[in-house]
Order: sequence, then structure tokens, then C-alpha cells
Amino acid sequence: MIPLIGIIIVVLLGVAISVYVKQRGLTLEAIKGLPMTRLQKRAWLSLAIGLSLSAAIVALFAVQGFDAYDQDPTMQHTVLGLFLGTIMASLLTDPFGLPKRDGSDASDERDSLIMDRAPRVQAVAIILTLAAWLIFLTVHYHGASVVPKTFLYLIFFSALIAYTLGLSLGILMGYRKMGRYGEG
Repeated sequence: MIPLIGIIIVVLLGVAISVYVKQRGLTLEAIKGLPMTRLQKRAWLSLAIGLSLSAAIVALFAVQGFDAYDQDPTMQHTVLGLFLGTIMASLLTDPFGLPKRDGSDASDERDSLIMDRAPRVQAVAIILTLAAWLIFLTVHYHGASVVPKTFLYLIFFSALIAYTLGLSLGILMGYRKMGRYGEG
């Protein structure tokens, strides 16, 4: 019963997001021809690197299985390296607003407003990640009373990845909203 409820919740969230996007009319027409800011470029790069490394992690577990992670130290080191690489990619977004090399300011008030609102997307990303883990573990280990301790590490690292990818996604969504409505 619990997996069915989880699946229904995920489907309802997907429908709500698609309705929201259609009602808001998110298009790039309003910002065509405008150059991307430094923060936008870094967010795109961070998102691309983070998603590719996350896909590598998923592929590794799809091929090797979860049990291999607990038994094979080489796989543990590979997964740890991919997780750390994904988290390090988030440093490309420059969330601290460090100045450019030439000494000029790296951001303006729009960038600051977008950076203030980006954590909203991070929170949603973490919640959805934890919900996905809950559904997966409930379905997979429903008959057993215990979930292997290996998953504790994987849940923690995947929440960190959701946090870092959520920042990049929040920045990009903020710029898109700003371009459409003139606000961040």
C-alpha cells in the first residue's frame, strides 16, 4: 500500500509541475539575444557535469548492483570519487559571489536576488530525492525488516548531490523567471 501511495504522490507532483509550467508560460522568447551572465554559464556547466557524473553513478549501480558496493572496495572508491566530483562541480556556480580576476564585482542585484531564491529549489530537490529513496527501499525491502547500512551512505551522498544540483537548477530557473516576468 505504501509504494502505491508514493507513486501516486510522485505522479501528482509531476502533474502539478506541468500545469504550473503551462500556466506560467515559461518561454525563452523574452530573453532571446541577451548574453548569459557569468553565474548562468557556471550554473549550466555545473549542472552538466553534475548530471553526467550522477548518470555514471546510476549506471555503475545498474551494472554492478547494490550488493557489490558493500563487498567491493574498488567500487566503493569509484562511487566516492564520482560523488565528490559531483559535489566539486557545484563550486563552479560561485555561490559566494567572489570577484572576477580583474577585480570587478562578479554579480549585481539580480544575481543576488536569484541566489537568495535558489535554495527553494534545493529544498524541493532534497525532498524529492529522499522520497524516491523511501519508495525504492520500501518496495525493494518490504519483506525484510531491515535495510542494509550501505544505503545510509548512499542516501546521504544522494541528498548532497540533490543539494548541489538544486542550486544550479534554482539559478537557471531564477534567470528564466526573471527573463519572463522581469523579476528574479
